[in-house]
Amino acid sequence: MTDARENDPEPLTSWVNQPDWPASEAFLNDHLDLLTEQSVRRLHRLADAQPRATTALKADDHAWLLQLCRRHGVAAGYAEYHRVVDRARQLRSNAEAAEREFIFTSDPVPLERALAAAREIDELLTGTSRSRIRGARLDLGRMLLRRFRQAGTEADLDESVAALRAAWLVPGAGARTQAVVTEALAAALRTRFEATRDERDLQRAIDVLASSLAALPEDSATRPGLLGALGQALRLRYTVGGDPDDLERAIRAFTDAKDWIDDVLTLRPARLGDLATGLMQRYQATTQQEDLGRAITAFGEALAGAAAGSPDRDAHALNMGTALLLRYNETRAVEDLNAAQDLLSEAVTRLHPSSPLGRTARNTLSMCLRDRYHQSGDPAFLDAAVEQAEAVLDGYPRGTAPAECLAQLGAVLATRMRRDAESTTAATDLDRAVHCYDRAVAATPHESPKRPDRLTGLGICLAERYLRRGTVADLDRAIESLRVAARKTPSRSLNTATDRLSLGNVLWLRYARNHRLDDLDAALEVLRGAVDVGREDSAERPVCLNSLAIALAERHAWTGRTNDLDDCVDLFRQARLATPSDGPEHAEISGNLGTALRNQAALLGSESLRAESLALLRTTLATVIARGMPSAGLRHTLASTLLTATSAPPLPPAVDEAIDLLKTAVAVTPETSVDAVRYRANLGHAHHIRHRLTGDAQDLRNGTEHLRTATAAAVDTDLELAADTALERADWARELGDRPAAADAYRDALKAVRALVGEQATRGQKEGWLRRMTDVHIEAADTFRYTDAAEAGAALELGRGVLLTELLDLSSPDLDRLARERPDLHARFRHRADRLAGLLAATLAKPAFPLPQAT
Repeated sequence: MTDARENDPEPLTSWVNQPDWPASEAFLNDHLDLLTEQSVRRLHRLADAQPRATTALKADDHAWLLQLCRRHGVAAGYAEYHRVVDRARQLRSNAEAAEREFIFTSDPVPLERALAAAREIDELLTGTSRSRIRGARLDLGRMLLRRFRQAGTEADLDESVAALRAAWLVPGAGARTQAVVTEALAAALRTRFEATRDERDLQRAIDVLASSLAALPEDSATRPGLLGALGQALRLRYTVGGDPDDLERAIRAFTDAKDWIDDVLTLRPARLGDLATGLMQRYQATTQQEDLGRAITAFGEALAGAAAGSPDRDAHALNMGTALLLRYNETRAVEDLNAAQDLLSEAVTRLHPSSPLGRTARNTLSMCLRDRYHQSGDPAFLDAAVEQAEAVLDGYPRGTAPAECLAQLGAVLATRMRRDAESTTAATDLDRAVHCYDRAVAATPHESPKRPDRLTGLGICLAERYLRRGTVADLDRAIESLRVAARKTPSRSLNTATDRLSLGNVLWLRYARNHRLDDLDAALEVLRGAVDVGREDSAERPVCLNSLAIALAERHAWTGRTNDLDDCVDLFRQARLATPSDGPEHAEISGNLGTALRNQAALLGSESLRAESLALLRTTLATVIARGMPSAGLRHTLASTLLTATSAPPLPPAVDEAIDLLKTAVAVTPETSVDAVRYRANLGHAHHIRHRLTGDAQDLRNGTEHLRTATAAAVDTDLELAADTALERADWARELGDRPAAADAYRDALKAVRALVGEQATRGQKEGWLRRMTDVHIEAADTFRYTDAAEAGAALELGRGVLLTELLDLSSPDLDRLARERPDLHARFRHRADRLAGLLAATLAKPAFPLPQAT
């Protein structure tokens, strides 16, 4: 029969509040009626009602002790309780000492000792009090998460989530304890999402944090930690999904958390770091300079407040370095770049290379080193950047590397390819860069704000591969990638001008291949937009000005409008002045300005402009060679200028110099490159000029052979160049009276014209062949009539077919535009068409060869 005192809670609370353990054991021996399941439940309720974790633990421990005494007897129960508690206390002391040693040394051996102790504690305390079980699983989960961050073993991460979820599910935690467990579980879920990209983990983290916050009073002291953790999860979801509302919610959560704990010095650095990270991301999305300034200030305060040698300091150093790198890319302040390199190098040195934070630090250091290379021109920085990026990817199992690491390796490989453009390894670097960017784009969600950057990187690499190999599929893919990137880039983003610049440049490349005026017009429109949206002091502005000037120079070549050439020269001058003289872009822009001055000199007959052009090109070439930069393009430009005299044929020394320059340009450029064909064609042209000056037969042979080789290669890369080189051979042979050689050259020219016209017929632009090819068929027929009348007639028939096709389209917008902009060329076209129609009418009236039979 149950004693009446069993319904009275006083004996139970009196037992819990005994002054020491002997008194507690004696009291229980006097009150054996407390050894009931009902008393255990009452103690659990008492623990649940305690606001402090220590008093809750005391009630929970007495519930466990009561169970031990019921199972083993009072004396044996007390003995077992003290055995377990004492052993757990010793193990925890060992674990804490080992963890401190790891924190200050980054040596993994102490961490292994700490984790082994945490596992033993968890096993030892299984079946004990709820508070002790919760605490053991919390400690084990945290320790496993720490080892994952140190070594990157995914099994640790899964076990950490399981342990922390088990701790979260243990009932009876007070508000403060439950907040601590919730933060830890959310951190583990967030980390697992970062490793696996399973969005369910991120959503679970947000859900447990939001539910815990909703259950807390507004004035609860546990809110700051939960707010910070919620902000981190929302910020991560923004990074993946790009929803601006997630970022704004994250910044509000970080701000509220910081305001709560401004006076708690130990917590302040973490909250400042969270807020600064959110502000930095908003700056990247909106370009608000105030956000970047606030972020750098907050990171600085967090770094100053973090304990020396603590893991938090490494994270703050990484973030501060990233923010300074962003500011450097806007302002080009070298002190920011130097400080960023120091901070990132410190973080890389301290962090384990396989940990997520260590990988991020290496990836960011790779970005910083690439910027150092661009700033200084020192190739050692770029080699170190590639080494860091490759080390990051080597730490991942095959096929599991995240998009940001793939994109960074693609970026540094592409940069090294440009530096070593004339080496045998450049093609391999370029293929690897394309592969990395392809994988990065595939691994990036369509709605991610990072996707436009990766599409831009892919498009640029594909365009550069087209330039090396002439593969049209690469060019078309490049334009498509860049168009998608430009559409997806927010109008206020830092990358808006850069993305438009890239698209404009690649549209210009396709125009240069096909001479489609719609591509040139589109390139001009996009490039003007890039100049308009870019800030006056931005680092990209000189590059945008340079590209716009190139497109204007080409339109001048089409239309002859002098204002386009004047604007072109003015833009090149602006771009050159805005570019650091020791940077690689300065040499490129200087070379382009030299070319534009040469063209202006030829237009105006100005020897002074030509002299300025030559002086500028020679100085720039010397600088490029001294720095070990690719020089083939500049050699070609200088050679072309030497061969272009304003009022008389070039002097033999100038021609000799031009030939030497072009020989080197051809030698160092891959044969499959689009540029190599142009260099070889101009080398052939230079030999012919020297033959005219000196009469050297070897120059004639060399020039003809170079032009023939260029013609054969240009059929696959540039049909107009193929026709031009063949016609130069034909003109030269006719001038020398070599009719068989002329006939051979005209056959090549007609093949190119047929292909060119066939290509032109599929689009709305005819200017390309109208400009140069109106006389080809007549000249070819005139040559063929000495060797083969049938071939001569076929040439005329082809010419009539080509020109009459155009005569049927006299009212088209193309010919209307031609009549407006180049009435001289339009008049030539009409004259040749009428002349050829008359010639053909007379020829066909008395055919000298069998006509094809109708089928």
